[in-house]
Amino acid sequence: MDDSNLADLARSKPAEYEGHLGLFLDFATDKRYRHVPDPYHGNSDGFELVLDLVEDAAAGLLLAIEKRHF
Repeated sequence: MDDSNLADLARSKPAEYEGHLGLFLDFATDKRYRHVPDPYHGNSDGFELVLDLVEDAAAGLLLAIEKRHF
């Protein structure tokens, strides 16, 4: 999902919705990336990067859920 998808969701969400609406990498500690890059347009290092970013964001999301901070 990218900013365009996020904007579409923000426009279509119910007015009373108070939950979190954001990007997965918002939960990552590595803030160099806002979007998960497409690894198919590079070499094998791209897949390692995606895995690292997803693992980082997943850990951050779990921590946020545990703290109810999202």
